[in-house]
Amino acid sequence: MVRSFFIAIDGGWLARYPKFARRIGEQHLFPLGHERGGLDYGCKLLLKFRDARGAVIVDEDAELTSLKDSPFLRSSRFCTHLQATQSTAPSLLLYFEGTPKEARCVVHALKTNLFVELEQDDPALRLGAYGLPPADTAMFDAEHLVEALHARLSRADPELFGVHVSNFLDAPHILVPLFEHVLGLSSQEQIEFPVLLKKVAEQLRTLLLDNSSSVRIAKVRRDHQGLWADVLGDRISFLDGGVARIAGMPGSEPLAMRVGIYTVRPGVEEPREREEWALKPYVIGDILEVPLGSRPHNGEPPDRKRLQEAARYVLEPLTALAYLREHRDVRVLFVHGPLVNQFLQYDEGEPNFIPCLSPSFLERFGITPDEIGRAIKEIPAGADRRTLWNQFMAVYGYVQQQLFGHDRPIAGVVERTRGKWLALEVLRRLVDDHVVKESYAAKVRDILDRYDISDDFLFGCVLTEGEFITPVAIQKNNPRRARDQWKGVVEQYPKPFASLIKTSETSFPYRVELNKVAAERNTPFVFRLLYHTSLLLPRYAFPVGLDIVDRYAKVPDWISRGISARLSAEVLRRALRTGDPRLVSQVRQFLARTPRDFFFRPEM
Repeated sequence: MVRSFFIAIDGGWLARYPKFARRIGEQHLFPLGHERGGLDYGCKLLLKFRDARGAVIVDEDAELTSLKDSPFLRSSRFCTHLQATQSTAPSLLLYFEGTPKEARCVVHALKTNLFVELEQDDPALRLGAYGLPPADTAMFDAEHLVEALHARLSRADPELFGVHVSNFLDAPHILVPLFEHVLGLSSQEQIEFPVLLKKVAEQLRTLLLDNSSSVRIAKVRRDHQGLWADVLGDRISFLDGGVARIAGMPGSEPLAMRVGIYTVRPGVEEPREREEWALKPYVIGDILEVPLGSRPHNGEPPDRKRLQEAARYVLEPLTALAYLREHRDVRVLFVHGPLVNQFLQYDEGEPNFIPCLSPSFLERFGITPDEIGRAIKEIPAGADRRTLWNQFMAVYGYVQQQLFGHDRPIAGVVERTRGKWLALEVLRRLVDDHVVKESYAAKVRDILDRYDISDDFLFGCVLTEGEFITPVAIQKNNPRRARDQWKGVVEQYPKPFASLIKTSETSFPYRVELNKVAAERNTPFVFRLLYHTSLLLPRYAFPVGLDIVDRYAKVPDWISRGISARLSAEVLRRALRTGDPRLVSQVRQFLARTPRDFFFRPEM
């Protein structure tokens, strides 16, 4: 059970006994009086206090210990602080929250007559019944009194008490994911999870607010007027992809992809000039080197689901590059989803049997064998000893290199960030920068693994509204997980620069993956734009441009059912009867569209 309580300590009581000065100065033991609120001796504590300069200090190695049957707080940092900065012993309030074995402790130095002020504001608290103000020490855990005192101190010093963490974890829409998460833990781990999550988050926050590290917390200042003045008239584009089918015939041919691009020029009054829509449909059967229904690989057909994924992961960046080539005045492009996907086994081998892309299709984008050969080395050969330059694995590597090295900022925005990529890279950077020792990083990694704490939960507690982690390169494609013949190609996939930004106090942060120019030269601009466009819809906390293009590119299957299935089948049947391949191709392209395409939208 998680419990919370206060221990109030009178400074005069500390000063009256010289033995306490020796305990604090020589043994780093701080006396707590006679009660410990149900915490076990040996309880691991995260201790927080402010030093003489006002900086928040965190001691993750503090613990509750006993000496002659009396409880003491063991903390070298806190005791050294008391000894060095206080000529007279201060009166203190210690707030404890946690389980008998894992807890937080926040130390607040009393600089005013707080208890007299509380009594005057609310006589019903009956402070005298709890021995307050204390003659020496007083432990109290009455819920109404703890809540009243904690609320008052939190308002006075929200950073010290980690108010943003509680606000995030207590938000109604966070409770369901939190409940789903703890269901996978043991009963004891379920109880400890919120406390340990808070402890790790508060440690990391303190470390990342220190400018001595190459990775740290940065903050966007809310300034809509300034931001929109900076982008006045600029072309800002948003891209997303979706699956298109013959309406009402799931799994039928042709399977198609739709990549939509929405471009807006803030401040332009003329609607036709302010907003622009573009949509590119692709029939998957038409982009492959061999017919989709054939069985070129040992008589096995390709895995349709994996082929669809591979096609989307290649077609979206291909469309982005073509669009940027055509529109040189686009200032920044945002992609809905990762900039770099995990692309390890979309190859010709078992069990996916992914075929090669059509050379004629690739030539439409200026991609030739020589072009890919110059960019990607160690491309393997197939069974016919022909270099697999047009296999999805090689083409994906080439396209990602072009995207990553583009001269304009491109960012992928991931709505729910699973995994621990950013947390692990942040820990590695902190060790490399000599901010923490490897033993500390190993301890945190163990907690993240044991409690399956992902980036969204961890940094949801670390960050406050408008804050983001300075971008760091993350490894999303580990060559060791690729097939032997493709490991050399996978090693050449770029590492995206990744970050997390929190745009609302009570929402999950979202991950941002950046290409090189966005991370190295445009970080403040990109995150200012993401933050402010995430505030345009109430309670949405995600860039509104990506919401628009997401609705535009994706059409729910239920809309397409009914009579449209029969019409589509009849149109395709008549086209096949003609025997004209050009007509069949045109019909397939037409059927990849739906009535919600912008081509069919009424004039506004």
